[in-house]
Amino acid sequence: MPRAHDTARGADAFVEVSWDHALTLVSDELRRVRSQHGDSAVFGGSYGWASAGAFHNAQGQLHRFLALGGGYTELFQSGH
Repeated sequence: MPRAHDTARGADAFVEVSWDHALTLVSDELRRVRSQHGDSAVFGGSYGWASAGAFHNAQGQLHRFLALGGGYTELFQSGH
């Protein structure tokens, strides 16, 4: 459940989980958001990822992954 803006975000203790459990958490949450709010509620962007090479382009890989699930909202900046 999302926290209110006036709470101490990130104050909870870190909980280590297996990769299988982490993937289940992420896939369940993506499924929930898409079901309740539609594909446009999934933001497929970042604020400064960088990597070298075409295959290792992190944002490109994220877009490909999210497109497989049905779609997403992408950041578009004109004038660049």
